[in-house]
Amino acid sequence: MPRVRTDVAILRDSALPIAIEVVVTHGIEPETRQRYKDARIAVIVVEPTWDTLPELRSRIVPARTLNVPSWQCTSCTVAEERRDAAHRRADALLGCLDNRVPHHGEELPFHPWRHDRFERALRPLVRARTHAGALILSELGFRQSRAKPWLFLLELERGRTVFVNYGSTAEIPIWEDTAGVLSWVFRKQVTPEEEAAIIAGVLERCRRAGVDLRVSFYRGSFDPGRPERPTDPRALVDRAVLARVLR
Repeated sequence: MPRVRTDVAILRDSALPIAIEVVVTHGIEPETRQRYKDARIAVIVVEPTWDTLPELRSRIVPARTLNVPSWQCTSCTVAEERRDAAHRRADALLGCLDNRVPHHGEELPFHPWRHDRFERALRPLVRARTHAGALILSELGFRQSRAKPWLFLLELERGRTVFVNYGSTAEIPIWEDTAGVLSWVFRKQVTPEEEAAIIAGVLERCRRAGVDLRVSFYRGSFDPGRPERPTDPRALVDRAVLARVLR
């Protein structure tokens, strides 16, 4: 099709009835979606994950479809319904973040800090920016760690906790990026769809409240029972989950 570079094309009599788009880091551009729609080309979107990689060796595992009537793809319809259900559950779980309680008193609802977790002093501008985010997090219901004042946590339910860290990372010092680092620990069984929906919901609600966050590539970075830099590859956050979250 003109002006569109399709990842995989399924041809019939030299025509292009079906296109396969493999999404890893960037979603399909709106202009490309429209061109597919105008040309009436069905699109199968594949989002590889570590879990689906073995299955992808032998068959197509669609994440969703475009321009395909539901009756033509039962498995895609089921997958779409599963994602919709995951977003509904996430919305119910994240209702606490929809009720920000602004602070009006003299006493701050969090304890200010002057150093990052490496004991490096924070410049006044960095303190101002991180403390502004910390104040909003406190008003959203996040709890500040006593042992690590730059760390904030919110238990969505038992076994599912999200963290925001303003203590810097070894790779990106806080003065280079004052956005808090979002990570999470889900001890309860969670599907990739639920994980993506929950984290996307947290990002959306925090940013709507005025808190800028970036996503950690490590699962459970702040779980006291685990090392801070997990060496087990299974502990890494699925890149495809992040792709869905950050689109």
